[in-house]
Amino acid sequence: MLRFTLDTTCVIHGAQKDQRYSPHINELAELARNGQMHLAITTAFAVDQETAPADKSQNNLEWLSQQPLIETISGPWMVGYSSIDGHEELATPEIAAVMKVIQEIVMPDRYAGKVSGGEKKRRRKLSDAQHLTAHFKAGYDAFVTDDPDMLAPKRREALRTRTGIVVVNPVEAIENARQQIR
Repeated sequence: MLRFTLDTTCVIHGAQKDQRYSPHINELAELARNGQMHLAITTAFAVDQETAPADKSQNNLEWLSQQPLIETISGPWMVGYSSIDGHEELATPEIAAVMKVIQEIVMPDRYAGKVSGGEKKRRRKLSDAQHLTAHFKAGYDAFVTDDPDMLAPKRREALRTRTGIVVVNPVEAIENARQQIR
């Protein structure tokens, strides 16, 4: 059975019915309800919601509450990102090494000695790294997102070859799920 991790953007698409990928995300959720696949979000979703407008966050949480088969997987505790009372766990040496590789891929400016985009961008990139590390830790088949940075061909290829993480957009996720179900 396929196991996909949904990025926060996918929850937004599911909850906000007028979004580009809403039908795709809702079809994935339906497949999960029917026991044909497994879906998860990561603990980074809660951090992402801290900066969302209240009404959007409420819609996202309401949509998730209607998807009882979407579980939450925890990522590693990260300095400068995680809270003391959060749900993240201490990383094993293997996970810490993979997290460093993921950060190098999704936050290349940080590792090139550059700082750009300000605090908001830094938090978003840390969140991306947290989502991907939790996904890796859980051993799921694909990470589903519409984030153009993560879907950039060079970044997707680097994630696949250096960590084994497969990143797909919602259309590709549905295509993969339909092929698996046949």
